[in-house]
Amino acid sequence: MSQIWVPISSSTPLPPEIPTEFTPDEGDPAVPTSNNLNLLAQDTIENDDNGIRTAVYAPTPSDTIYVELTNRTTRTVTTTDNSPTVIFQETVGADQAVINVWGSVQAYNVTLDLASTFEFAGAYRVINGTNIVELAVEYSNEFYDSGMEDTDIILSCSALTTGTDIIITVYGLNGSSIKWNCLFQYRILPKV
Repeated sequence: MSQIWVPISSSTPLPPEIPTEFTPDEGDPAVPTSNNLNLLAQDTIENDDNGIRTAVYAPTPSDTIYVELTNRTTRTVTTTDNSPTVIFQETVGADQAVINVWGSVQAYNVTLDLASTFEFAGAYRVINGTNIVELAVEYSNEFYDSGMEDTDIILSCSALTTGTDIIITVYGLNGSSIKWNCLFQYRILPKV
């Protein structure tokens, strides 16, 4: 049996065998370099109901797409005494909204080789961007090594002209170098 090859004719060009660009959720398309596309993971504080997105950042064209977990971030700070130290401060709000926040803070006392951990949750209602009603704040699952009972965290919320600031403050121990790490997550539902 013989086979005959018939070329296909089309008014539009056929796509290449290897893709030449990839379109993310945010930003310009990514263009592979030498048939290589970098896929990197990161957290972002950006509000996105899906909880995950892809993004390309300048310079464009870029050969890197970031797969981002949204509505979350991590922060670190080191304390050497018990004075209040802000580990996290971010503007997340809208003029009128309900905001739900949660996360965890870990502390490692490098000086004494001790640790403590905290989990927190809070809910706030923002009225006209200037009035904040605290619906509830809860600190759960606080665990300490003996000698770390005086370490602490405070979750607070304040109104700004640009939105709503969420602030997490940590309190260390005098004479101890303590490394802190915070995982912060949130959801926001604007009135409009």
